[in-house]
Amino acid sequence: MEVDAQYREMVKAHTRNTICHMPKNIVIFADGTGQAGGIPGAIPTNVYKLYKACPQVGGTQITFYDPGVGSQTHGRQSRRRRIYNFVARATGLGLSKNIADCYDAIIRHYEPGDRIFLFGFSRGAYTVRSLGGLLGLCGVPAVSPRGHDLRTNKRARKRAVRRAVRWVYQCYGRSELKRRMRQHRGEKFRNRYLAQDAIPYFIGVWDTVRALGVPGINWLIFWRHAFHDSSLNPKVPYGRHAIAIDENRSIFAPELWDEGLNVADPDRIKQVWFPGVHTDIGGGYSESELSDLTLEWMLAEATAIPHPLHVDLKALALKPSHRGVQHDERLGWGVLWRKGTRDRLRLNRLDCETNVTRRIKEPKVPTMRGEMPYRPVLLAAHPEFAEYYQALRAQRRSLIERLGNSFARK
Repeated sequence: MEVDAQYREMVKAHTRNTICHMPKNIVIFADGTGQAGGIPGAIPTNVYKLYKACPQVGGTQITFYDPGVGSQTHGRQSRRRRIYNFVARATGLGLSKNIADCYDAIIRHYEPGDRIFLFGFSRGAYTVRSLGGLLGLCGVPAVSPRGHDLRTNKRARKRAVRRAVRWVYQCYGRSELKRRMRQHRGEKFRNRYLAQDAIPYFIGVWDTVRALGVPGINWLIFWRHAFHDSSLNPKVPYGRHAIAIDENRSIFAPELWDEGLNVADPDRIKQVWFPGVHTDIGGGYSESELSDLTLEWMLAEATAIPHPLHVDLKALALKPSHRGVQHDERLGWGVLWRKGTRDRLRLNRLDCETNVTRRIKEPKVPTMRGEMPYRPVLLAAHPEFAEYYQALRAQRRSLIERLGNSFARK
């Protein structure tokens, strides 16, 4: 049963009145697969570090943290929960729940004029970008068909969230027919729940991937999740993406924003390559010098805009360094991951963070395989760095010649 016309007018009047409130930041943090901050012994990602550094002040800034797919969120777990977490990491089961949880948090706190910040790493980045798409389709629902205020009525809010995620957003497909179907369903949802327009103000993500958390069993994917498109909503003022230039697992290919429609405002989207592999970018290793570089950059971007993110910098204690240890997830059992570099990806305007260049210029830098010159495969054919790769090729030729001469003498 739809709310009657009188109630609709009352809600609209209430909405007009709430516009007079002082807009606040609503900040959503979504972590990567298997990542949950705050657990004893867990190494925090950049998402959790930033969450802990953002003060939650009523009327000024509200924060919400969502642990990653398949993560342990408390101490001792039952066998059933451990099995669920493994399956979730292997298949992506639970991603829709992550999107729903974050959407629910926005509905609870949103008032017209509020600024929505979305931050995520890895699959969490995928989550918040999907959430941004959901907001574009459905807005923020305000009232149920029975007249319940969704901000305060938990049961009615859960029903609305479930309908938005399952009926609207999960209408997957990139065809024109599917796009129109989503738009039509989104409009019906908006009318049903008197939804308010709400577009993310700032989206900051670290190395967005669709990759799963367990190597070698990708044939077990029963649940598929896909972006409807790879473009950032043109109404989103700020999109920031820190990307790993050295990731060597093929399934961890990054999901880049398409910048083809971004000609009018080239600085609206910034996608920047940083030194290191996937977790060197998003954080989660005890050696955090490289991931601190990306967090420092994201902080600068999110606080240099009008109506910035409120952050307690003293709570972070960052130690960024371009000479930080580079990790390698394909060592040991990681060899089960299929090898693949990012050399075929397009470098957007060569947006390599300055520390990539600084690292290349170092004689040697620390890695999990020992100290060695830093030569990202992605930059091997780029003229700006040709001199460094020519020297490396000359060294290899010299080594081959010496080995050949040695065998010849024998």
